[in-house]
Amino acid sequence: MAHEDADGVKVDMKVESDFPAKMSHDFRTPLNIIIGFTELMLDEVPGKINEEQRRSLTDILNSAKRLLELVNNMTERP
Repeated sequence: MAHEDADGVKVDMKVESDFPAKMSHDFRTPLNIIIGFTELMLDEVPGKINEEQRRSLTDILNSAKRLLELVNNMTERP
């Protein structure tokens, strides 16, 4: 089913309603991989890390978690 938006452009309602779910999946998957791999590195599973590496990995982890939170908030349905 289609409808016209405010500019008179026809919009497919199914595509419009599927967009948040697709966007959510497309962002969440790589972010979860980044979070998981960073946690493994911080736990020194592949080997020892120095303090500079620990700080960098902690920044990466915090940023990825923040982005995931933003994606979750943007894609929640009211």
